[in-house]
Amino acid sequence: MKKVFGQKSFVIAVAIIMSLCLCSAATAKEQVWRFALEEIEGGLQYALASKFKDLMAEKSGGEIKVEIYPIGQLGTIDQMTELLQNGAIQFSMISPGHLGSFIPEVQVFSINYLFPDNMQVIRSVLKGNNETFRVLGPHFEKKQLKLVALFSEGYHQWTTKRLVRSPEDFNGLKMRVMTSPILVEAYKAYGANPTPLPFSEVYSSLQLNMIEGQENPYATIQEMKFYEVTDYMITAKHRMYVISMSSNASFFNGLPGETQKMVLESVSESLDYYYSFENDFNSKRLQQIMQDKPSYKHITLTPEEIAVFQEKSKGAKDVYVEMVGPTGAEVLKAIETDIQNAK
Repeated sequence: MKKVFGQKSFVIAVAIIMSLCLCSAATAKEQVWRFALEEIEGGLQYALASKFKDLMAEKSGGEIKVEIYPIGQLGTIDQMTELLQNGAIQFSMISPGHLGSFIPEVQVFSINYLFPDNMQVIRSVLKGNNETFRVLGPHFEKKQLKLVALFSEGYHQWTTKRLVRSPEDFNGLKMRVMTSPILVEAYKAYGANPTPLPFSEVYSSLQLNMIEGQENPYATIQEMKFYEVTDYMITAKHRMYVISMSSNASFFNGLPGETQKMVLESVSESLDYYYSFENDFNSKRLQQIMQDKPSYKHITLTPEEIAVFQEKSKGAKDVYVEMVGPTGAEVLKAIETDIQNAK
């Protein structure tokens, strides 16, 4: 399917998908589930979705076929979310930075220095079957979504046109952020000029100097060539890139119990597979970036420099609770409890 971004094309895409759903319903046993990604083919999300696809085919004896749609094939990320809510697609991966406008509570993952610098602890909190999922799940259900999984793609890296080693260096810097009020406030606290922009516009905006920086994990920076239009890449270990894997709630809840179990088992096994290579995948992408642009400056902040940013970020939790309200406080408490339990 060709890329569809305009409203008219979006309506056409919905019509096509709905007609495909009707055709699938007419078959005797085979089910076709559509899975949309917010990244391109060949990335981490694609690898995870492909493993899930294979496992579902295997466990169902070939009766369940998962079709994967990388970003752009079914519209923007917001349009993908709308398709998921309407049941036109069955699964989607969406980062909390984008989901925040639908489910304010998930903006908790946009808080800088929310997690300790310990990958085992982070993965334990995100794996599910804990307080975080118990508290977050109902907020997804209210929006006709089923929270199936949370996972990390690694730490965000700052890529900028000027060197940043302290909050003062951020002063006035036009930093692209996702449409998350928490991210906007986080960069205001550093003195930056946060600029919400669609993901598809980041490269050209950096190229035209409309923005001066952005943040993403190594893999995304390499895939989208953001290093070509920036001069520095800074590791501050400020925020994990957390992704949600969600299903349409009516679809998932309407599945037979055995099929629901099959889905959750496949997700768990897919995540085990994913985490077995995620770190190596990001390391190779970092190597590729430095090979493609040897002049690129990769800076890792010292513990002392990171401590200054942590101090500046302390008020972020209060801002989150103030913005979201009592439900936000409940989600934050659940995550903090799971972090302590994981430690």
